[in-house]
Formats: sequence, structure tokens, C-alpha cells
Amino acid sequence: MKRLQRIAMIGSRLPRRCGIATFTHDLSGAIAVANPGLDTCVVAMNDRGSTYDYPGIVRCQIRD
Repeated sequence: MKRLQRIAMIGSRLPRRCGIATFTHDLSGAIAVANPGLDTCVVAMNDRGSTYDYPGIVRCQIRD
């Protein structure tokens, strides 16, 4: 079986203020700590008409 090399999470992300953003932030951090060699990224969902200053783990943004 081939070893998992990368994972992407789709959801809102801090600094957007909501429970899912906090969950995605915590989940991506926990995965990075547990698997330091794994390439992790987030596809962040934005509120309509809003933009956020995301950290580097956010590779792209989409409207929710």
C-alpha cells in the first residue's frame, strides 16, 4: 500500500470567526504535529464579500 503523502482540508479557517474555522485550525495543526512529513494544506471558505489574511497553510480560498 502506498503511503499517504499529502492531505487537504476544506473548511473555514482562522482568522474567520466560527466554530468550523477553529476546528479546521486545530485539526490541521494536530495532523502536522502527528505526521511531520505529510504535506498538509487548507482550502479556506470565505463569507460572501469577505477576505481574510490567512497563514501559509491556506493554499486557496473559495466562497461559501
